[in-house]
Amino acid sequence: YDTSKACMDMLSRSYRHNYGMSVIVTRCSNIYGPGDMNLSRLIPNTIRRALTGEGAMLYSDVNKMEREFIYIDDVVSAYELIATGAFTHAEVNVGGGGPEKIRSVVDKISALCGQDKQPVVINRDPKFKEIQKQYIDSSRLQQFFGWEQKVDLDEGLKRTVEWYIKYYNDGEYS
Repeated sequence: YDTSKACMDMLSRSYRHNYGMSVIVTRCSNIYGPGDMNLSRLIPNTIRRALTGEGAMLYSDVNKMEREFIYIDDVVSAYELIATGAFTHAEVNVGGGGPEKIRSVVDKISALCGQDKQPVVINRDPKFKEIQKQYIDSSRLQQFFGWEQKVDLDEGLKRTVEWYIKYYNDGEYS
């Protein structure tokens, strides 16, 4: 994914430069929120596991990792702003409130779900290398348009867990 995303960024900038196309490369931190059914992702999988009585599933090297998360509504508001056409920069980052420890995010989700089981730790091959700290600078959107994240991680996780509770328990979702 990372390589294909970087290639598309370069290809898009090339079209902007060579053909004068109005292209804006947008990079977002880790997007989360209601309706994400990709269970290979940390937040939906952790919620599902907590709601079914299982401990979160974490890799053995997770205690060193930090990621930045942004709630889907904030991403939509940034894209709406970018789509107005007033934004002329070639690249823009859409980020949340800075990096969070993965374990802290898992603990917050577990608490919101009323879950107190310890995470299931999966040993990862030491040859597998993962970026330890990953976050982006969204100051360009803030500086030129006054865009800012409106939903912090705690509120976003609360909203997300509430949606999944309805989805899994009641079959009600919107």
